[in-house]
Amino acid sequence: MTAIGTEFARVLTRWNPSGITRLRAALDAPDPYPRIRVVADHGVDVDGVLGRLADSCPDPHHTDAPAGIALVLLDASAPIGRAMLTRLRQVPDSTRVVIVLDGIDRHQDWDVVAARNRTLLAEYVPRLATVPIRPAASRVVDDRSEIATDLAAAAAGTAAEWESRNLLCLVDEVVGEARRSLAAHARTAAADANLAAARSERGDLIAERARAGADRSSLVRSRIQRVRLDALHDVGSEIRAVSTAATHAIDRAGTAAMRTFPVDFAREIDSAASRLDRSVGGRLDSVRNEIGGPDVASTAVVAPTDIDTVPAARSRGADEWLAGLVGLSAGAGFARLIGALTGPTPVLSWILTTVLALAVGGTTVAVRRRAADRATLRRWATEIVADVRPRWEQSILSALLDAEATITASLTAAARDRTKAVDRLMVGVDDRIRAGAAEVAGRNAAYERDLAALERGADAVRRAVEPRTAGVRPSP
Repeated sequence: MTAIGTEFARVLTRWNPSGITRLRAALDAPDPYPRIRVVADHGVDVDGVLGRLADSCPDPHHTDAPAGIALVLLDASAPIGRAMLTRLRQVPDSTRVVIVLDGIDRHQDWDVVAARNRTLLAEYVPRLATVPIRPAASRVVDDRSEIATDLAAAAAGTAAEWESRNLLCLVDEVVGEARRSLAAHARTAAADANLAAARSERGDLIAERARAGADRSSLVRSRIQRVRLDALHDVGSEIRAVSTAATHAIDRAGTAAMRTFPVDFAREIDSAASRLDRSVGGRLDSVRNEIGGPDVASTAVVAPTDIDTVPAARSRGADEWLAGLVGLSAGAGFARLIGALTGPTPVLSWILTTVLALAVGGTTVAVRRRAADRATLRRWATEIVADVRPRWEQSILSALLDAEATITASLTAAARDRTKAVDRLMVGVDDRIRAGAAEVAGRNAAYERDLAALERGADAVRRAVEPRTAGVRPSP
């Protein structure tokens, strides 16, 4: 009995527990028969081929377990697929291989398929590149075929030789299974979910840090400039509306209305200023909601307008006195005309002339004075509007400059705070990544140690078994 090393047994128990059981059983009771393991492609009539080859090998024992002979059955309808190539790569190196291409009588282009199979084997399973591919027709395989000859040659050897060969095949099979299991666990460790999540989180934090540190002053400036253009347009609209309303009010105003016009006009100016304040404040709030920042419209954007509601007294000029004289003259002339037509007494004519002269003169003076008062109010309203407009514009522009500075400073401070917070989070994530990477590296080192122990133990078993195979012919 060949002993299994302690380290080799430990590694096999970890990565292939069923394999160590099979290996111990085989070492306790070696198999002296030439076993044939069938590796068949999809669509091949395995039972039919094996039935026709029943007498080709002395005492063949067909099995699905590792065996000293591998009978590879390929289908002539199509080249080897990926799954079949994977199975062929797993055939132990110590196994003798016989390859059969079955069904050539049913497929006229079987030779093309055979050539493609040779190319695929040379590329993906190089150790089988020199193994001949034997064509076989259905129900034609017999003891005189090349396949039967290959199988007979593969099955040659004494019982002792086959004990050793079967043990070597089993060792290769068990070690290969353990190696694949170990490699799968190593790949899983390299793709550790927690480590991958930490790296993904770090990437998200880096992107967030870049967004937080981005300079948004140009965006703030562009939005404030847009508000400025809209606000100046609103100022012009309000000024035109106030001027038009004042002109219409003055044209329709009587004496009493003209006395109250300055107060009404000042109230209209204040209403226009309030509308501008709400309009500009709403636009600034929209900018704040879009970009972020403090409430920049919490104070008045357009300052209240202080208007002197008592226009300067109008000086009475010579034109009013001249208008009065013209009125008196016209009234006297009208009275003489009436007296000439009616022929009144001199006293009545004098009285009529005086009354009409005074009435027409007074009316003329009143009309002229009202026209002069309207002109004075128009000039006063025009001066007020001309004074209010630049004050509104200056107030709005100052508020916009303050808002831009406030928003920019707030965004800069918020970005600085967020960058610091992200940096603190990244420190924790980096610690997790380093710990995870160290853990993965430790597991990989353990995998490497187990793999090395696996290879050393397998070599030791092979050396203990190989002397028995000195007379066994190498695999074709």
